[in-house]
Amino acid sequence: MLSSLPFAEESSDPLHLTLPVTTGWDPATLSAGDQVQVLLADLLYEGLTDASAEGELRPALAETWTPSQDFRQWTFELADGVDARAVAASFARLRELAPASVAVTLVNDVETIDPAGASSVRFTLRNPNADFAWLLSGVQYSIYGEEPTGPYRIESQDAVGMTLTSDRYRTIEVKWSADSKAAYDRLTLGETDAAVVDATLIVDAARRLGQQPSARSLVRVYGLNLASPNLSDPRLRQAVLSAVDRPGVMGALTTSGFTTDSVSASSIAGFRYGACGAACVYNPAEATAKLAEVGFTPTLVVGYVGPEQAAAARSIGESLTRAGFGVSVQEIPADQLTAMIDAGTVDIFSFGWPAPASSMDAVIPPLFASVSPLNVTRLVSTEVDNLIAEAMTTGDDAARWRLLADAEGAALAQWTVIPVATAHNGLIQRAQGSPLVVRPDGSIDVTSLE
Repeated sequence: MLSSLPFAEESSDPLHLTLPVTTGWDPATLSAGDQVQVLLADLLYEGLTDASAEGELRPALAETWTPSQDFRQWTFELADGVDARAVAASFARLRELAPASVAVTLVNDVETIDPAGASSVRFTLRNPNADFAWLLSGVQYSIYGEEPTGPYRIESQDAVGMTLTSDRYRTIEVKWSADSKAAYDRLTLGETDAAVVDATLIVDAARRLGQQPSARSLVRVYGLNLASPNLSDPRLRQAVLSAVDRPGVMGALTTSGFTTDSVSASSIAGFRYGACGAACVYNPAEATAKLAEVGFTPTLVVGYVGPEQAAAARSIGESLTRAGFGVSVQEIPADQLTAMIDAGTVDIFSFGWPAPASSMDAVIPPLFASVSPLNVTRLVSTEVDNLIAEAMTTGDDAARWRLLADAEGAALAQWTVIPVATAHNGLIQRAQGSPLVVRPDGSIDVTSLE
């Protein structure tokens, strides 16, 4: 069985955890932005590799991994009890259940998954990918089996909550709450050790409990559509970036978070500060001057999806209007946004990027490589592509992340994205409780449960 890995004796001191009620902890179909789903899926299901909160890649269901010299084949030596056929079946299941997901798109380069001996599995890729082992640490790549494959199993469950037990880590007593407010009330009354709350309560928790939230690997940005004739001139894109008051836009968001000048969260491995640099400097006079230099004042369509994004879109529109642009702020149905970007009929649009793994490898190549189907700004840059291509054949993590950080800087220097905010982690703990370590995706690092 996949779950029959050897662990040490179970701790007798339970962790009491209050969560807004959910039934969605299947790693294949979870919403990466939903911290409760990510947290539970990570406890119950394990991937081939695992990433710590400190940016270290660790063994999980695979004990070791070895790439070929050209990084097109990756062989994973599996832990005792892990069946290579179950690994292949789990990836096939992910593709079947979530064919349009970011997680599936990132592994569409996998040609074959084959047993390579009695206790190993080999992935053959179409193109070099030196970051493949890091990608597979993402929770949606966890191996699904008839029984949970992770460190925890469900001992019991009912409408009130459930008990998770482990052969190595503390028992977790989960209690469901009707919503985040109810979960937060239980925490402040001392009835639970930790709770997941939403953005409306995180700031209050920091004030009342003295806990400063960490950053989740979920970034809110606005993309500039390079397929639009209104923004084909880089001077016009520069005018947009100079005109937008990004702190003002963040203040209009309905979610809490940290200001950012990057498409990467500060908590992920390889992050480097200052990615946007001069391109993100608020300078309305410069924006007006660039418009005058071009001699063309377009009317820009600022698109948003869902009413919770309306205020931020209007804030961008107001900044652009002050600089002299014509502006039309429009709500766009989610299923029409991609087609409108391709047609060039939306100029600036909101999107969020929940990184499918916790390193730069899961952010920069998908967002900025010219051939990537997830390149939402439609950037085509030889400089960026060359840096990413070099990174894909660089096995040393630190060196690869430097290349990816350079690629991000080169992409943002072409005025492609308005970075706005990085989401807060919503797991709040009692001030006197033992600290749980939360990873960038919002899951609990189980080593803090020993």
